[in-house]
Amino acid sequence: MHLEGTQLTGENGQPVVLRGVSTHGLTYFPDCVDRDLFSHVSNDRGANLVRLAMYANDYCTANRKANTDLMEKGIQYAIDADM
Repeated sequence: MHLEGTQLTGENGQPVVLRGVSTHGLTYFPDCVDRDLFSHVSNDRGANLVRLAMYANDYCTANRKANTDLMEKGIQYAIDADM
């Protein structure tokens, strides 16, 4: 993707529209990382992206490994849902 003027375009020059959802802080609401939810918003709601929000302060805590694992799980679920 790249910008042509103010239009986001794909490799073929066609306009790209991003449609998606955003989670709240994953360390507060880890249940938002849900394979079925991501599949639903992709297939039934037309979303093509998900923003996995994790606040830097939370990411860098003593639970960094658990937070990284949660983020990686969310990324994989998004990929699996074609987002």
